[in-house]
Amino acid sequence: IGTTGGGIAGTEDSAPDNPIPETGLSLELSEDDPYQGSKSEAQVAIIEFSDYECPFCKKFHEGAREDIVENYVENGEAILVWKDLPLPFHDPLATNQAVAAQCVNRIAGKDAYFEYSDAIFDTTESNGNGMEEEGLKELAFGIEDLNMDEFNTCYDEQETLDKVQANMDDATTVGINGTPGFLIGKLEGDSIVEARRVSGALPFAQ
Repeated sequence: IGTTGGGIAGTEDSAPDNPIPETGLSLELSEDDPYQGSKSEAQVAIIEFSDYECPFCKKFHEGAREDIVENYVENGEAILVWKDLPLPFHDPLATNQAVAAQCVNRIAGKDAYFEYSDAIFDTTESNGNGMEEEGLKELAFGIEDLNMDEFNTCYDEQETLDKVQANMDDATTVGINGTPGFLIGKLEGDSIVEARRVSGALPFAQ
């Protein structure tokens, strides 16, 4: 698991006897969070906090994630939500990747987002220098129905950087400081409740 270098978020700034728990967590989902699955059907939410340049995230993306989608998302049991957590030692590329992907989401929607997300993971070799930054625009050009003028403006002006930062703040709120990190809990309206924090690119069976 990639980490920010510190302890679990909250344990250093909070009182020692009041750490962020591992269970019973809750978090409100934003309307613009990209997700897979059906909110109207699902009873479970899985939030993935991820970094495009994290090799463990790439491993999860190429393995257990596909099994989760096939076994729990496609049948309506769960939604799988993405939130960005670019780690500082993978920057500036990791944040730029996150900003670019959120631009795709803003302009063309969540299906285009995950198509673009797949393309980033398929392209990068990870560890902070896994691809050239200019490749982000090349990948965007391959997304059908994405207005490239709007994308270029959104990306060049870093218009979605605040969204990426909001996702990072959410990670801190629930005690996630490494990638991939997950919250798994009940979906109630636009919130995940009674959630458990899970860390690392675990095999699907776990």
